[in-house]
Amino acid sequence: MVKISPQNNDYLVNTVKTIIYQKSFKSPWPTSPIPVTQRPDSTLNPEEKKQKIAMLYIDSVHNTYHKKQIIETKVGPEVITDAGKILIPKPDLNAPVYQNLSTTPPEQRQLAEFIDKHKSELPISGIPRHFTAVPGKVTGLLQSLSFFRTPSG
Repeated sequence: MVKISPQNNDYLVNTVKTIIYQKSFKSPWPTSPIPVTQRPDSTLNPEEKKQKIAMLYIDSVHNTYHKKQIIETKVGPEVITDAGKILIPKPDLNAPVYQNLSTTPPEQRQLAEFIDKHKSELPISGIPRHFTAVPGKVTGLLQSLSFFRTPSG
């Protein structure tokens, strides 16, 4: 065999014994102990009982201090079915709040006036009801490339 540490040697010997004799052996690795708060009182010594009482008390104080408060808010007239499902009424999409503006905003009005003044110089915006088979992103890319190709000056 090759040079093995004592721990590996023990592990190898125990593995071979288990395979040959098919007996289980006591593992040298420590198992994690069950927390004191989850063990029955009959298995605890007096010191562990005191520790369990103290830990349960501290946990209960912590839980009462950090208790989540549920605040009931009544926003609108909701309907609760017999199965307990809450039905929230949907907003009226035909209300003026959700519809387009009847007047043109000042920013758009300024843009529309600029287009009206410069129709002859604008190849796309100057044409009424312009339609092209090329998507807008491709058109934007081509316009950007032509912009960068022109010499500045």
